[in-house]
Amino acid sequence: MRITRRYHWFKVLGVSLAVALAAAACGGTDDDTTAAVDAASSAASSASDTAASALAAAGDASASAEVAMAAAQEAQAAAELAQATASGNQAAVAAAEDALAEAQRAADEARSQAAAAQQEANEARAAAEAAEAAAAESAEDPIVAESRRITEAALAGMVTSLKETGNTPADVTRLTTWGGPSSTPTPPSGVSIVTIPCAPVPPCSTVSDFVDAVAAELGWEHEMIAGAGTPESYVAAFDSAIAKAPDVILGAAAPGALVGDRLDLAADAGIITISLADLPEPDPNALAAYDAYVSLRSPLLGALQAFAVIADSGGTANVSMIRDATFPTLAATADEVEQIMAQCSACSLHVQDWLITDAFDPAAVDGIISGILAQNPDVEYLIMPYSLGDTAVIESLRTAGRSDVKVLHKDPNDEGLTNVINGGAWLTAASSLEWLAWAGIDQAIRGLTGSPYLGALDLGIGVLLFDADNAPSDLNQDQRFADAVDFRAEYRALWGIG
Repeated sequence: MRITRRYHWFKVLGVSLAVALAAAACGGTDDDTTAAVDAASSAASSASDTAASALAAAGDASASAEVAMAAAQEAQAAAELAQATASGNQAAVAAAEDALAEAQRAADEARSQAAAAQQEANEARAAAEAAEAAAAESAEDPIVAESRRITEAALAGMVTSLKETGNTPADVTRLTTWGGPSSTPTPPSGVSIVTIPCAPVPPCSTVSDFVDAVAAELGWEHEMIAGAGTPESYVAAFDSAIAKAPDVILGAAAPGALVGDRLDLAADAGIITISLADLPEPDPNALAAYDAYVSLRSPLLGALQAFAVIADSGGTANVSMIRDATFPTLAATADEVEQIMAQCSACSLHVQDWLITDAFDPAAVDGIISGILAQNPDVEYLIMPYSLGDTAVIESLRTAGRSDVKVLHKDPNDEGLTNVINGGAWLTAASSLEWLAWAGIDQAIRGLTGSPYLGALDLGIGVLLFDADNAPSDLNQDQRFADAVDFRAEYRALWGIG
């Protein structure tokens, strides 16, 4: 019986290996094929071994049970014989007693063997289940494992990428040291700056607050002229700023594409223009091109949002995304979410557009959320383009009985971060607005001294993920960045101040 089982084991192993090797060989040649063949061989061998062990154990259990049954039957027969002969023949009685004792011994031994075989079968079954689980894990979509790696890294510390868009998991790495400039010209004195933020409220206005503080360290004058989230407001803000004849205009999420020839008018007036948060214009001679750019890493933040839902769902996320396509940076960020989600074969993504002005209108938000739930009633995750309006979104979901939907956003203001801490929002992706301000001033120094600007990705800015467990209770998210990499000290040293 053991020889038969061993033959069956080798047969199972051989067939499994043949199938696995053939499947691997169909996938390609050279190194990739070799790796695939090795992996297939290992997986097939492991699965076959476990299956064979289970079959052998089960066979032993069955055989032992049969022995036990035979022994019991023999014992019963001996007992009956003893009863039949005992009444008239003492010798027969003695013989029957001996036979009965032997039968009982044999039955006890058979029961012991059966119990041992059963234990062996249980162990083999457990091993088979473990092998099945391991095989399922090894068959997991690679994007899931990579998404977990990235999400865990971004929750534990800063991450970065040398790509603005088109990120793959391999592009996202940890950031633990200063990666910004190694030298900066001596800052000039008597400089005046105007910052034009996207709106007069945080997080847009927060950038201007940080510029004000950094400019003060250099003894520079600074003023804010805020936009209101519309192209017309940005044009008007630029007109007002140009009329003041500053040395530098910083546009904080005020896209060049929305201000048109105002950038050329500023250049004609001898004013340096630097974009904070806008995507770099590929053609520096274009009408809508700033002189220099500082990337907020918005598309990378969108990639982190996508990686987070893939990791959390195990690669089965049903996602709705609110897209604000008014701003080129936000449109590119939504595209980045889409291209990452497309790498998850069992995930789904539904897109709903809105405008930044909708974020300030609870009635508009409620209508948009109702539409999302109607379009995608099984939604599990809701990705927002920023934290503005997240309280209204959370309330609309609660009113609809869908507080189970996990809301995640980026660029959190204090309200958005508070919602994460309180559990109303699940997660937020953040870049340091203070770091953005320091880097913007550094670019201004270069422009004012006639030195080359740095590329938007050469400033070393990293990004983080915050959830309820790691979000700062004092809401000082920028300090978390400074704790990881002290960008303030680095810039002060570069500028010879402090």
